[in-house]
Amino acid sequence: MKKINATITITSIINSDEAEKTEFITEGAFYFKNGSYYILYDEKEELGMANCSVVVKASEDVASVNRTGDFSSKMYYKKGEATEFLYHTPYGKFPVILSTQEIKNNLNVMGGKLEIIYSVTINNEENFHVLGIEVKTEERREV
Repeated sequence: MKKINATITITSIINSDEAEKTEFITEGAFYFKNGSYYILYDEKEELGMANCSVVVKASEDVASVNRTGDFSSKMYYKKGEATEFLYHTPYGKFPVILSTQEIKNNLNVMGGKLEIIYSVTINNEENFHVLGIEVKTEERREV
């Protein structure tokens, strides 16, 4: 396991009544261990998520996003499955239901893309999400 410096682009599309797209680029780390890819980065203050570190773990058909800090959560994604978790914020915690429709994992040891299509239900209100994560390692940028 060798952590590689990487440029990570995170794209989030939330489609409730109108589509809302957010994108940010940050520096982080990337590595492969025991059949899974790991993406590590810190979230940006301008997104309202300062003081949060994120670890994304992705294998062929399963992914998880673990966020620690002021806003913490452990989200688990598997196609066709729904999971419930508590979302912790400085204002309290609340239950969230996460239903995964699709995971597209095109990561390899040089980087690549991960896309997760899912819905989030909070207080009986459902929103659809597309999370895209692109990883460009130093080795891949040189090509």
